[in-house]
Amino acid sequence: MFFRLSKSRNVPFALRQAYFVIEKQQSRTCANFWSRMSEEIPLRVFDSLLVPVSEADLIKKLSDTEDNFIERKLVKDHRGWLNTAVAFANSCPIGYPGVLFVGVDNNGNVERHSNLVDFEKLQKSISERISDAWPPIYHFSQTLKKDSAEFVAVLIPGSELRPHFAGHSYVRVGPETRKASEARFNLTFPNLD
Repeated sequence: MFFRLSKSRNVPFALRQAYFVIEKQQSRTCANFWSRMSEEIPLRVFDSLLVPVSEADLIKKLSDTEDNFIERKLVKDHRGWLNTAVAFANSCPIGYPGVLFVGVDNNGNVERHSNLVDFEKLQKSISERISDAWPPIYHFSQTLKKDSAEFVAVLIPGSELRPHFAGHSYVRVGPETRKASEARFNLTFPNLD
């Protein structure tokens, strides 16, 4: 399965030409997250903008405890999408994605909808909301199914262009997205003047 990278009007040339190989040994936390995944995941950010990740890997992570790399939101919780995307882009190691599951409750259960949900429109809404971040956040999304119920998985890799902003600066602390205090901001982004 390939996940489309949301095209941004400001994708740097160097990023389009880059080829990253993500190795799970880069960080212990990342190794824990990716322990059941394949040894390496090529992240190709060429004009085709594709990232290979299996549906099975994401579905396995669906019911895992929320942590620095997993967040779940209900479809109606659209206000939290941008903050979570910013937090993942700012906090995940560069190249390692955080996963935002939309349409999933905090216990990992996929929402059952009484009305038909247009998941293509939902993906567009998520991308539009995330596009409010500055600088732009590169993300990948896909509609998936578990037990005949659909949800969206959004992969947001740690960004070389950090820090990203959505008004406030956000960071991941364990299973939570928190506003970065000035002290935390200075620790997270020490080279900013």
